[in-house]
Amino acid sequence: MGTSTFRKTKIKDLLEEKISVEIKRGREYSFIPMENVESGAKFPRAIETKTFNGSGSKFSDGDTLFARITPCLQNKKIIRVKELQNGVGFGSTEFFVFRAKNGRTDPDYLYYTTKLEDLISTAKLSMAGASGRQRADINSIYDYEVCVPDFPIQTRIASVLSAYDDLIENNEKRTKALEGMAQLLYAEWFVKFKFPRHQTVKMVDSDTRYGMIPEGWEVVKIDDILETVKRKTKLQTDEYQKTGLYPIIDQGKDFIAGYTENGDTVYKESIIVFGDHSRCFKYINFPFACGADGTQLLKTNDSERMPQVLLFYSVVNAGLQNFNYARHFKFLKSLTIMKPDKTTARAFHELTDQIFNQIKVLRQTNIIVGRLRELLIPQLVTGKREVKGYDQKNQKD
Repeated sequence: MGTSTFRKTKIKDLLEEKISVEIKRGREYSFIPMENVESGAKFPRAIETKTFNGSGSKFSDGDTLFARITPCLQNKKIIRVKELQNGVGFGSTEFFVFRAKNGRTDPDYLYYTTKLEDLISTAKLSMAGASGRQRADINSIYDYEVCVPDFPIQTRIASVLSAYDDLIENNEKRTKALEGMAQLLYAEWFVKFKFPRHQTVKMVDSDTRYGMIPEGWEVVKIDDILETVKRKTKLQTDEYQKTGLYPIIDQGKDFIAGYTENGDTVYKESIIVFGDHSRCFKYINFPFACGADGTQLLKTNDSERMPQVLLFYSVVNAGLQNFNYARHFKFLKSLTIMKPDKTTARAFHELTDQIFNQIKVLRQTNIIVGRLRELLIPQLVTGKREVKGYDQKNQKD
């Protein structure tokens, strides 16, 4: 494949001029809010269901959603949608919706084209409006010129890049399955009280909402078992990089905003991230940096009877299933949780540590795979690098 097969064209020539989506007011459809779009992810983190009231961007399976508002555009919130209920859905009003021109543009190739750094920079330069609510001009994207190959080559390029995203998606599914295993283990031991040796342990009245609990356990306020975590040097936005050794959790959001090479800002041990201004509550067991003032870092002060992972699941079980109801740190600290004996706590930690070590490997693999994909996108999409295994004979076939 040579660069001669690529022709310069505007993005608008790759798109369907009119997008038709059959959605009726008052009915339930698949819904994708902006917070379900993660930077670097090809597909939404989750697809919700919501009644359509006439407001929102409308789209179908295969469409590309491109965040147009600050800071979502700067964070490169761009996804391709699939597996919508009945093939259609709606989402945030802050999405541009792009649909590949039938027979002219491969939908996956279009998605990767919208992720070109120069195109995103062009869209950012077009932003206008009040501070903090600036939006890109869609014409800046329509008029952006890019070198595009014939349809068969587009499909081949898209398949190569999609292989990276498929691996990332599969690893994410495995991660969620492992997290589910840890959650089920917690429920079995600390909700149903079916922990090892439970048949030999006497149950006593705790005089709390927990009722009867194993003898030797106690109910404590979260505030009483938290150790103060001092922040390292605050990270500035201009320190964020596309690649690096340590992922950054930014502005309390539950996505990775960038990376840093500065080990002085990194938390080396497991920690709990609680975003008091967003829906963020995560257990992190690999080195990371935190660049947000609106994020609390939680750490246990009793690693023997309340290891970090047990603190995480205990807090979730205590009342943080819906983070919209628990935005304030004071509310979190006032909750009560159960503190087991050392033997039970240690056994739970050992089992879940094995689970989270597997999760750690999967996440770190995804970081590496994601970096490789980002490096390949501008090389393959614009024809600067040849797709191996493709030749003119393949094109004729």
